Amino acid sequence: MFWQNNSVVRLALPFVLGMVGANLYIEELLGCQNVLMAVMGGGMVLLLVGYVWRRQPLMKHLFGLGLTLCVLTVGALLYVMRYERQADVTLAENQEVRGVVKQQPVEKTKSWAVEIETEEGRLLAYMAKDSIHSPALLDAGDSLSFSCRHLRLTAPHLLSSDNADSTFLPYRRYLFFKGVSATCYVAADAWERKGRAEAGLLRVFDDVRRQMHLAYLEAGLEGDGATILEAMTTGNRKGLSAELRQAYARSGVAHVLALSGFHLTLVLAIFNMLSHRFCTLRRRRVLAVLFIPLIWSFCLLAGMPPSLVRATIMCSIVQLVLVIGRENDMLSGCALAAVVMLAVNPLLLQDVGFQLSFVSIVSIFTFRPKLFMGGGERRYIYKFLFDTVCVALVCSLMTFPLVAYYFGQVPLLGVVTNLAVSLLVPLLMFGALAWWLLYLLGIKWLLLAGGLAFLAEVMNDVVRVVGSLPFATFTYRPTGVQVAVLYVLLPCVLVFWRTRKPSMLKASLLSLMALAVCIVAGI
Repeated sequence: MFWQNNSVVRLALPFVLGMVGANLYIEELLGCQNVLMAVMGGGMVLLLVGYVWRRQPLMKHLFGLGLTLCVLTVGALLYVMRYERQADVTLAENQEVRGVVKQQPVEKTKSWAVEIETEEGRLLAYMAKDSIHSPALLDAGDSLSFSCRHLRLTAPHLLSSDNADSTFLPYRRYLFFKGVSATCYVAADAWERKGRAEAGLLRVFDDVRRQMHLAYLEAGLEGDGATILEAMTTGNRKGLSAELRQAYARSGVAHVLALSGFHLTLVLAIFNMLSHRFCTLRRRRVLAVLFIPLIWSFCLLAGMPPSLVRATIMCSIVQLVLVIGRENDMLSGCALAAVVMLAVNPLLLQDVGFQLSFVSIVSIFTFRPKLFMGGGERRYIYKFLFDTVCVALVCSLMTFPLVAYYFGQVPLLGVVTNLAVSLLVPLLMFGALAWWLLYLLGIKWLLLAGGLAFLAEVMNDVVRVVGSLPFATFTYRPTGVQVAVLYVLLPCVLVFWRTRKPSMLKASLLSLMALAVCIVAGI
């Protein structure tokens, strides 16, 4: 198999499987870190014995078994420790709490939702709209003092014993894996702003985003096109209408509205292709190093949303792989990125954004590596367009099981809209970069700004047309078993498409038959 000669992937698989197992049996493992430590100690003994007598064939297998057991246990231990730390909230009803606003408030029907970082953990506070000082005026970095009411913990192992309405339990579980330890209600007269927390780097970038918003207004950019352009360059999505969000969701390109791996992947692909085309190997490595601080600056400027942070870490590691001359080992870079991110925050494993972005990037590197490798073939433009089509096809196919599992619908025309968006997004991103460089030099090129807004409007029109079609989506929510079968079927189909191996055709047909049996049996 492909991982047998890839040491990084062989270590990443048991690490992730350990976290998956810990999640499945989290209630039994809570408070059992000593047991996990003992298992890890047993693995280290096997590892040591296998290393000392490594010249014997049997000892080599013992060494591998010990290493796998150690990595598996480390993954489970990290997951349990992070879970316990986030679930350990000792707040009480009507307790006075101090904290710092992490994100700008989000308007709900009867309240404002505000994420607040406290010493006990992160809370999602629903603040009454009829407050003397409107919560809408709060900003990230504001220090608050407030009183909690209707406190509800979000840890999944506590939800079954909670008397809350069962319809809210999945949402509270979702909040837990997003880093929110509890929710509460804050009455109109139960909170007070205490000033600003200490200014940091994020505060500086918040000010820069405000200046960028004012610059867009100064350039006369308005309407849905300007809103999309601002969302793609600064992460500000406040001006997006519900109708436009729904159109992007039905068309299968909702990821365009959130800065994520999609944007960075396209920019990274074009950047590496151009560097391969016009630069020597030494210059390519220098440019790869310079690209890393640029994408991290962009991530800070966009407010460091989790989806963009994940993509930035992954793209940074991929660029480092290019620097050390391992261009054919992109899969190891992806595996290393996953291990680093999960080691920092094991609960990311349950985040749908992490799963989708990881599956997308791994699929691209696995099935269309030439897009990232560049090349000097003739008809370079046609090759780029062909690779763009293949990337849109691969991403749509490989992410559809997860999309169907979590959202219960599959965008049938996602490949078409992803293709159109894949051609327009790089133009918008690089065009916006050129406009901002000219703006900083004092050149306010309004024609370029108008052209960018026009391209964004064209993209909106394409999405609206596709989203309005009656057959744009269909309803399908697969079970966990069906998702597993689909992730056997789809890679086999893609490998057969590239290699035409009869074995892949047989595996595809067997997987298709297994999927049909699962659907009929309701498994």
